[in-house]
This record gives sequence, C-alpha cells and structure tokens, in this order.
Amino acid sequence: MKVLGHIILLWLFTIGPVKAQLDLFEEVVFKETPKGTYTSLENARQHPDQVLGLKLIRKKLTILPAELTQYKSLKELNLSYNQFTMLSPDIGQFTLLEKLLLDKNHLTQLPKEIAQLSKLQVLSVYNNQLSDLPKQLAQLKQLKKLQLARNKFSQLPKVVTQLPQLKALNLLGNPLTGLPENFSRLKSLRTLKLPSSFETLPQSITELDSLETLLIIGGKLSSLPASLGKLANLQTLNLDQNKITTLPPEIGQLQSLKVLYLTSNNLRTLPPEIGRLQGLQYLDLWLNELTSLPTEIGKLQNLKGLGLSDNKLTQLPPDIAFLQNLTELLLADNRLTQLPNNIGQLKRLRKLDLSNNQLKSLPESIQKLKNLKYLMLSGNPITKAEKNKIKQWLPRCIIR
Repeated sequence: MKVLGHIILLWLFTIGPVKAQLDLFEEVVFKETPKGTYTSLENARQHPDQVLGLKLIRKKLTILPAELTQYKSLKELNLSYNQFTMLSPDIGQFTLLEKLLLDKNHLTQLPKEIAQLSKLQVLSVYNNQLSDLPKQLAQLKQLKKLQLARNKFSQLPKVVTQLPQLKALNLLGNPLTGLPENFSRLKSLRTLKLPSSFETLPQSITELDSLETLLIIGGKLSSLPASLGKLANLQTLNLDQNKITTLPPEIGQLQSLKVLYLTSNNLRTLPPEIGRLQGLQYLDLWLNELTSLPTEIGKLQNLKGLGLSDNKLTQLPPDIAFLQNLTELLLADNRLTQLPNNIGQLKRLRKLDLSNNQLKSLPESIQKLKNLKYLMLSGNPITKAEKNKIKQWLPRCIIR
C-alpha cells in the first residue's frame, strides 16, 4: 500500500509538469488525424486525389503496397506496428512527404533513397533493429524531429550531426555511451533524450545553445559538469534514477529552468545556488539522501510543486514559508518532528503530504491554509484528539 500511495502522490505532483516533459515526438503520435488522412487502402481508393495521409498501422505489412505510388500528394505516411524488415527504395517516390512514421517494425536498415524526401520534417523509427543510418540522410535539410529510441545504435551515426534544422532527437533505449565530437553543431536542437548507458554528461551537450529539454533517466550519472550552467535556454532537466551525489553551484545559472526532476538519486545536500533558479516551477527530489535544505530554497518564488518524500529530513527551514506560489508540498517518509510555525503563510497550498514522519502535532498556523484540499497524516504519532483539532481547523480539507 505504501508503494501504491507513492505512485498516486507522484501522479498528483507531476500532473502539471508532465506537459512540460512531453516532447515533440508525442505530438506526432497522439495528435488528431488530420483531414485527408485515411486508415485503410480501401477507403483511400475511393478518393485518390484527396489522400494527404495514410495511417496503415497494424496491417501486418511486410512490403510497401504497390498502389501507394498513385498517391502523389501524400504528406504523411504512418506504417508503424507492422512487420517490415526492410523498406523498399520506392519510398523515395513520395517527394512531398513531410512525416514518415515506421515505429515498432523489424527494420535493420533504411534505404539510401530516403534522401529523396527533401520535404521530410519528421522521421520516427522507434523500436526497430537499426544500428546505422545511410549517409545520404544528410540531404534531409528540413528534418526537425528524429526518433531513434529503442534501436541498436552503439554509436550515433555522424550523419545526424549534419542535420542543421534538427530540433528534437530521442536516443532512449540504445547502447550508446558517447556522442560524436561535432555533436555541438546541432545548434537548433531543443529537445534531447539520452539513454541510461551514459556515465557522464558529454561536454558537447553543454554547447547546445538552443536546448530547452534534456532527459537522462535510469542512468549511471554520478555528477554533473560545471559547464551545465551554460545552457541558458534550458527549461526542463530530468535526471531521475541516476546516481548523482551533488549538484554543481553552476546549476544556479540555469535562469530559464522551469522543471527539475532529480528523483531517486543519491543527493545528500543542495547547493545554496539552487535559490537562484527564479523561474523554477517544479522541483522533485523524491527518494534521495537529503538531511537538510538550504535556507535559499525560500527564494524560489515561482515554485508550484516541491517533492521531498523519502529523504532523511528532520526539519524544514522557516524560509520554506516564503514559497508563496506553492500548491503541492510532498514530505512523506522523512524524519520530521515538527513543522515551521510560519507554515501557514503558504496560502496557495492545496496538497500537503506529511505521512510517515514523527510529528505529534501541527502548528496552529496550519489553520490559515484555506486552500488546502488534501492533508496526509497517516504514519505519524498524532493522537486522535490532536487530529480532531486539526479537522476543526481545516473543515474543508480531506485529512487522512
């Protein structure tokens, strides 16, 4: 039940910033089917001149149907969830194609003729068997989104660094351990997802001036370079489930940062410079080794969600009450014996999880939290009389 509770609370905490994490690939997969898109060849045959998109997923296709070549105006072709082991060179005939989705097939290579798709903006080959890309891919000068997750790339093909318009690159689930030296040439890159096999953060990443989202989950990172602070446009940094023990002071230079996820690492302290992240809205430090928080955390005036569950906190700095925009504060499974007397200043707080601590009472100022909707107190040595008093203070709050 404790694990289930954490899952529910984590969902409650992340419901806001999840949108910030969604990358451009998911927009491609989950958006509504545009006008002129058909999901079967039978329907497409009835309106051959109106066909702008074909969504032929789960059709058990092993080769490109010959009749596809009649659809000269085709802009989007989705052949995901089929049984392709190779893609016919005929794919090069679709010169107006802007999006090509080949997810969850069995492709081991792409044909060089794919370079003839000069208008292609999105190429997604998620979950195939690719270990290399044709060098002709460099001719796709309009390519903006490249989805290579869950393939067999042990090295990133250098051709990727020759795509000047590339904005989103997903490399999750590949056995990569490094990046090409000239990776920093991708000056338009905004979203980058790296696999868990990385033990260090490549220096070239910190030279990507336009980067807005960086994600490395479930990896082996133990530290972060000082040069991380050079990413002036970074808005979302997700380093969940690594082995990070400290954060460099330079993290305070990330003035555009809105979302910082560091759950399930080995952090013991936070640098005072964390307080310089004036734009930060969501900070999740669940499941670390924190014993205290710097007073500077009270300077995060735009913070809406703060996750500190499963740490070793014995107290909170009074400065935490200065977080006037905070709506969610998760402190479950710590060693708290009391809360700051000024906790009632968090006027916008809606969720407060204090479960599984060592609290015997709450300060009277808690009754000032008029917007509090959920208060979790289970697993604390709070008497029934004390709990009833809290319920009188917060009659509209769900208390468990």
